[in-house]
Amino acid sequence: MAASLSLSDARKIALHSQRLYNQRGFGTGSAATLAAIDHLGYVQIDTLSVVARAHLHTLWNRVNKFSPDHIDQLQRERQVYEH
Repeated sequence: MAASLSLSDARKIALHSQRLYNQRGFGTGSAATLAAIDHLGYVQIDTLSVVARAHLHTLWNRVNKFSPDHIDQLQRERQVYEH
């Protein structure tokens, strides 16, 4: 028997799995930034910037009060790296 899922329920599952369903996301600060990167597995660093670099949009949507300085701090602490 095939299971069925409404479009609305599928949308909620997708948004919830990406932590985009509520305003809290991963919390605040560099610890939340690291948690978001860990949850996603990686964030591709984008060197192109029209409004802002694409990886910053990814984290701004998931970490309250996100600052690009969080990435710099995490790199200095060797918790994330750019490759």
